[in-house]
Amino acid sequence: MKTILRNLFYTLKRFQSASVLNLMGLSAAFAAFVLLMMKVSYERDFDTCYPHTDRLVMLNLAQPQEENYVSTLPRGPIDYLIQQVPGIEYGTIYSPAWQKQAFYTDPKNPQYFYEEPWAVYPNFGKIIGLKFVEGSDQEMNRPESVIVSESYARKLFPNGDALGSYLYTDTPCL
Repeated sequence: MKTILRNLFYTLKRFQSASVLNLMGLSAAFAAFVLLMMKVSYERDFDTCYPHTDRLVMLNLAQPQEENYVSTLPRGPIDYLIQQVPGIEYGTIYSPAWQKQAFYTDPKNPQYFYEEPWAVYPNFGKIIGLKFVEGSDQEMNRPESVIVSESYARKLFPNGDALGSYLYTDTPCL
């Protein structure tokens, strides 16, 4: 072992520039390998938290990198696509509001919670495999229904049951 280390140090001292170049090349190769493996891991594990990920497809509308450019797809073509394509079992929109909105639960004494609401179809729960603690996805067929997480429901309604309660806002939602 002493002989190997002695030869290594002798070579590093004698051929400094070649040793530095070799070390930099090896470092770059390892960095590229790590980056490639991170990308492979991301692609293999993307959306695996959802049930039936092999049957889940997301359609995105790309936006140019220009300021103040907004691209939207009207709801009619989305509904038509969901109904007419035979391979689609369930479909939903997943559309954010333009900004955070103020919500409150007591109109007499409003304490505001600021959130960015998202518009979805009633089938959203089936698509991503939501487990409902109270209520069900069938109640999402009623107008003005919302889905909130259990922890957020406790925050919004600390004294009672969130199911059947009202959530108010001063600005119109989606």
